[in-house]
Amino acid sequence: MKRLMVLSVLCAVLAASGCSGGGASSDSAPPPEARETASSTTTPTPTQTLTPTPTPTPTAASTTGAVTEIVDGDTIRVDGDSVRIIGIDTPENGSCGYAEATTAMSSLVSGKTVTLTAVAAKDDVDQYGRLLRYVDVDGVDAGLRMIEQGFAIARYDSRDGYGAHPREAAYIAADAAQPQYECLAPAPAAPVPAAPPAAPAGNCDPSYPGICIPPYPPDLDCGDVPFRRFVVVAPDPHGFDGDHDGVGCESG
Repeated sequence: MKRLMVLSVLCAVLAASGCSGGGASSDSAPPPEARETASSTTTPTPTQTLTPTPTPTPTAASTTGAVTEIVDGDTIRVDGDSVRIIGIDTPENGSCGYAEATTAMSSLVSGKTVTLTAVAAKDDVDQYGRLLRYVDVDGVDAGLRMIEQGFAIARYDSRDGYGAHPREAAYIAADAAQPQYECLAPAPAAPVPAAPPAAPAGNCDPSYPGICIPPYPPDLDCGDVPFRRFVVVAPDPHGFDGDHDGVGCESG
C-alpha cells in the first residue's frame, strides 16, 4: 500500500513534467525551421557605351562637259564654267613656256568632252570663282600628262599649305622625273646694214652705189678707178665683182 502511494506521487510529479500514465515520454520541440539567407550580392547592370555614328566621308563628285575654251595651260572653260585644274601650275602669260603649255593643253582637251572631278574636303572654287577640279579626257589625267610633258609643275598641295589631294603622290613623282620645258635663248638680231652714202652727183652708174663710176661704155677695169672694195649690185656692167659676192675690186 505504501509502495502504491509512492508510485502515485511519482507519477503526479512526472505528469506535471509531461509524463502520462504507464510510462514517461518527453516531447521535444520541433527544430526551428531553417531559414534561407538570401544573398545580398547583386550583379550590377553593365553600362552601355554608345559608339558615335561616324560622319560619312564625302565622296568626290564627277560631272562631264564639253571644253569650250583654253585659257592657258592649267585653266579651261567647260560648258561656259571656268575650271582650274587641281594640283598643277603652268607659266603665266608673258613667261617662258606659256604659249607651249597652252598649246599642249589645247591638244589634249580642246573641243572634247571631259570628266570633271571635285576633291572631297577641299574648296570647291578658288578665290577667282573658278571651279577646282581634276580633268580627265579619254581616260587620261590631263594634269598629270601636262607634268609628264614638262609643261606644268606639281603645286598647290600639302607641301605648300593647300592640303593633300588624292593624286598628289603621282603628280610629285612625275614632276621629279621630268625636266621642265626650257625656252631657247633668242637668236641675236642680224645687224641692219647701214644705208650706202649718197652717190656723188654726176654721170654715175647705179650698179655702184656710194661711189660715182661712169656707166658702160667704155669698159673700165679696177685699175681705171680710184676705188677698192666698194659695193656692187647687178648688173655690174664693168665686171668689177668677179666672184659675185657683192664687193668690187677686192684686190689690187
